[in-house]
Amino acid sequence: MELQQSATVFNNLSIPLKVLLGIVFLLSIYFVVFYQLDCIGLYRWDESGNALNALEMKDSGNYLRRYFFGKPDNWETKPPLLIWFQVLFLKLLGNNELAIRLPSAFAVLGTVVILFRFFWKEIKNPLGGAVVCLTLLSSAGYVRDHVARTGDHEAMLIFFMTALFLAYYKYLKYPEKEYRYGFIFCISLIGAVMTKSIAGFLFLPGLLIYTIVQRQLFDVLKRKSFYMMVVGFLVAVGGYYLLVEQAYPGYLETVWGNELFPRYFNTSKTIDEFIVPKSKWKYVKLIISDHFVPFVFLLPIAIVLVYISKSTVIKRLTTLSLCVSITFMLIISNGVSNSWYDAPVFPILAILIGCGSICLLDFLFTVPAFKQNTYKYVITTLFLCTLLVFPYYKIITEKVYFPPYFDNEMKYGDFMYKVKEQHPEIKDYYVYSENINRHFIFYHNVFNMDYGYKIDNCADVKFKRCFTEDKQLPAIGRHVLICNQSMQKRIKKYITLEKVMASHGCELYKVAGYPQQPNSSNGTK
Repeated sequence: MELQQSATVFNNLSIPLKVLLGIVFLLSIYFVVFYQLDCIGLYRWDESGNALNALEMKDSGNYLRRYFFGKPDNWETKPPLLIWFQVLFLKLLGNNELAIRLPSAFAVLGTVVILFRFFWKEIKNPLGGAVVCLTLLSSAGYVRDHVARTGDHEAMLIFFMTALFLAYYKYLKYPEKEYRYGFIFCISLIGAVMTKSIAGFLFLPGLLIYTIVQRQLFDVLKRKSFYMMVVGFLVAVGGYYLLVEQAYPGYLETVWGNELFPRYFNTSKTIDEFIVPKSKWKYVKLIISDHFVPFVFLLPIAIVLVYISKSTVIKRLTTLSLCVSITFMLIISNGVSNSWYDAPVFPILAILIGCGSICLLDFLFTVPAFKQNTYKYVITTLFLCTLLVFPYYKIITEKVYFPPYFDNEMKYGDFMYKVKEQHPEIKDYYVYSENINRHFIFYHNVFNMDYGYKIDNCADVKFKRCFTEDKQLPAIGRHVLICNQSMQKRIKKYITLEKVMASHGCELYKVAGYPQQPNSSNGTK
């Protein structure tokens, strides 16, 4: 194993300075991953849906499949690995945002740990490992809602996909340790699929291409460990799907429509209303414009530096990274699209930046004027600050201190806690929300179950169903909570309201009368 000159910068430091840098590195991880993790309420759709699945699983004790309103959730048919972890934290910490998001946070921490350990042990360059980790934690496409800081599937999926990526590199490089790394690869692939179904396979085509490029395909096919991996995966994952199908006939058909090729080709009949049309260049544009800025502009330089360097191990890792990242981007660009589907590629792109950084520093340290250790320390410090300080600062300010809220329909939870704090005597009120708002439903269940509230609600995207003859209006003197401005205007046509408090873009009212009564709805609810 060749030792890069950049590795000596860290190795030659005194122990106290190494400890100090280690503390700074750990703090930089903490502030991105854990700080203010529960400062805002659950996001709509997937995070809230996962939270409701976990809440029902915890209360029912049915750990085989997700449930929603006491029935099998046919909208969310992914295996429940993430939900199992969320249930664990709900039992430990109670029904709150932190319990829902901690599994994702620990998955992010795990991703950072395995990346850093890989560069330290395999590349023999902890400095490169730090660059990779901080690049990843400074990437807007990774540290965002739906990925690193929310209770969605992506963070855990990325952990397993990164683990199988690194394990496969070693599986090919060290045939004498094929069973060890084959086992890690198999467990990681099982974890990825049990987290987000078919998405867990999306690195495999790139791994196959890399195997062919390395001329090791026939070598792999001759290994007993390869067939043991195949059998182990089929038993674990296939066994789960068959078990659920036996308990819930028709489950596999639902999975086919929700997650597999009908969804990929926009032909699904079960989730057509949720499908976002595919866009071939969407993810490239997102990476260039936001998700991997400014690092994306350094990628070509990093790749060139790697291939003109003398480090064979870094060249090999870069080739694997290019095979996987390019193939992955081509695959996701042809299916249904959501802005977070590119998230698994960011650890791989961060590896490319890390490899390029190592090669750049090695090149600079060959210049006669920079061979002294003092100059090496100065150059390394300036390089790291120039590369990482501004992107990291932007992530902290925009994603951690001021995390984004998309609309007022995501603010019910925050406002309900505010009402609980300022008006603890008000425990019986009526809530109007938009359509099936899973964000509100989670808090509705938590407040009614944990705090003894009696909250009623009506949800309707067109604001009509809540005011027909079969729906009674809230009684005079009862309180009404609304976070939708358009709905507030329409409701005031039917109810005279007195404002009690306002915060977080929401308002709490007291019912004072009825300027307009829809037939038999005489305000008795």
